[in-house]
Amino acid sequence: MAAAVVVDAAAVLSLTLREPGRAFVVAAMDQWQSARVALHAPTLMPYEWASGVAKALARGTLGMEDVASARDAIVSLGITYHAVDPVAAVGIARALQRRSAYDAAYLALAAELGAQLWTLDGPLYGNAVASGFDVRLFA
Repeated sequence: MAAAVVVDAAAVLSLTLREPGRAFVVAAMDQWQSARVALHAPTLMPYEWASGVAKALARGTLGMEDVASARDAIVSLGITYHAVDPVAAVGIARALQRRSAYDAAYLALAAELGAQLWTLDGPLYGNAVASGFDVRLFA
């Protein structure tokens, strides 16, 4: 088993919003915790999580009273956050022919750490794997 993995915002957000795929993320997190696998993410991940939470609040699928406890649950995962070289993220975004460097930041971090990126984002998974990145889909 890997010593470290990078998790993306979609996976972490699924824990908060109880979205499809949540059971796969919970199972992997439990397994990683038992095996003492270190979790990593770019420093932008909490803001992507917050953006997803704000959208859920606007849709009415999450109440403001749930936000602090959801944040605490995410903090309890013990994710280590890293600054990512923006130039590296732009290069990866360009290689993947993407208009945004957000997802590329996760790939850049995984490459830097020699770790797998785990995601619930099917299009990211397919695009990254086709380009030779070590990415796993929660499933």
